[in-house]
Amino acid sequence: PTGTAVLVHAWSDGAQPAAHSAASRDPLRPAYIIFTSGTTGKPKGVVLSQAEVLAHSDTYTSGLQITAADRLCMLAAYSFEAAIMDIVGALLNGACLFVWNIRREGLSGGIARIAGEGITIFHSTPTVFRHVFGGTDEAPAHLRLVILGGERTTSGDVALFQRNCPADATLVNGLGPTECTIICQAFFQRSSEVVEPVPIGRPVDGLEVSIQDGQGMPVLPGDEGELVVRGAQVRSEARRVGPECRSRWSQYQ
Repeated sequence: PTGTAVLVHAWSDGAQPAAHSAASRDPLRPAYIIFTSGTTGKPKGVVLSQAEVLAHSDTYTSGLQITAADRLCMLAAYSFEAAIMDIVGALLNGACLFVWNIRREGLSGGIARIAGEGITIFHSTPTVFRHVFGGTDEAPAHLRLVILGGERTTSGDVALFQRNCPADATLVNGLGPTECTIICQAFFQRSSEVVEPVPIGRPVDGLEVSIQDGQGMPVLPGDEGELVVRGAQVRSEARRVGPECRSRWSQYQ
């Protein structure tokens, strides 16, 4: 099903290997498989290597300046790419990760939760952001970053951020498919101009992004084309989901 992550290596009964093998240190070894949403066709299982996890973490960390002093808020289920961004961003930087199960606990009192836990980085879809921040004008003092993704961010979301978040906070609008978690990021402050459509920003470090026509040639400004992305963060493989694929996945077990 959509949003399901597949663990590609585990030890039963808590048993651990005596020592890491050479294979376990191979940067090309798969870390996990995650499914695309299927909005443009049949969902695909995408294999993420250990090297790609590290490349993404480096991009996420450097772009947002995540440190051990940060406290991240994880609202997405861990089987979704958004949660993996928060988990890896926190654990590989020594930061704290506050897990908020919105399906079980709801969104009421969200500002109080953020303030009480000293959250510095809030990451959600624009819809969740509107529910949490739309009912109050109280700004959580420690909040320095609001990261939005997974849906189209509107000018109303930017205006809401500017009204209800700390004056020195930054809003990050991100774009990226499952095959490459983050392609572009745009940054907004309280003084930023509010426009529609909201820009998706510039390519993140380490990626080459272009818009090409059917012959693989760059299109002219204003023309339509296909978004082409190259870089270390791009997923190594994508497979169509279905019973016929299970045997092909067995090589990663």
